[in-house]
Amino acid sequence: MVNRPIASKLRSHRVGRECWSYRCHASAACIDFWEGGGDQFAVFVRRITTCAALIWATASAQSALTNGPVAPSGFASVEGNSALSTPLTRAARTLQSAIAATSLTGLTNGAQIMGLSFRLDDSQSGPWPASDLTWTDYSIQLSTSLNAPGLLSTTFADNLGADVLTVRSGPLTVPAHSYSSGGLPNAFGPVITFDTPFTYHGGTLLITLRHSGNGVSERFVDANTDVSGSFQTIYSTVSDTATVANFGGRTPIFLLHFEIVPEPSAVTWLGGLAAAAFLRRRPGAE
Repeated sequence: MVNRPIASKLRSHRVGRECWSYRCHASAACIDFWEGGGDQFAVFVRRITTCAALIWATASAQSALTNGPVAPSGFASVEGNSALSTPLTRAARTLQSAIAATSLTGLTNGAQIMGLSFRLDDSQSGPWPASDLTWTDYSIQLSTSLNAPGLLSTTFADNLGADVLTVRSGPLTVPAHSYSSGGLPNAFGPVITFDTPFTYHGGTLLITLRHSGNGVSERFVDANTDVSGSFQTIYSTVSDTATVANFGGRTPIFLLHFEIVPEPSAVTWLGGLAAAAFLRRRPGAE
């Protein structure tokens, strides 16, 4: 007995038995599913599972790494009114920046932050550095901030949210001539790529940066004086293990790089289809 179709059917052709063509489109690929009795059911389930995997792989490939947003918002094409050497200095430093959701325009809930970039202040000469520079350790943590911008505790740990995640650690090498100058503002430099992405779920984003210094050269990055309720930065010039900030008032202009992975709705649908087919194939099922 020929099973009733589980999904919409398109009449195909006859090869000595009645058959139907199930078409699954993913990246212009098309997989035909032949419905029949006996071992054809196993083939059907195997192929529909393959189709689900193909759709998921296509969705993953189509999830693009997005350059943006510039944080705080409003500085994509506007130079900040200050400068800060802390992120790219020769000496060990600790920095913590809190950026409110209202200053993260373009960063949607569920976005996976994969890296960040800085740009040189317009007062700096370049290109920089003259040769490759290496920090023996450049660690970054991301979390939701327990305190709003303007209300950060000078104790770094007191601002960390429960979702704190170390997104990168270990050496960082900045290639020669990777930071340009002469712009207003300058172009952003190379991406500091994360080892582990941080999923943003809304609220104030807290960026905690600790680095060993490169021991050779430094430049000031573009920054802006803090705006209470929107963004705030505190930092320590003592070491990369400091627990308390001794300065603040200037927030670097960040470029956040994030990725949005499409919902695998098609995979869910196909999984349900396979399950329904299995139930219909049970002994005694019509």
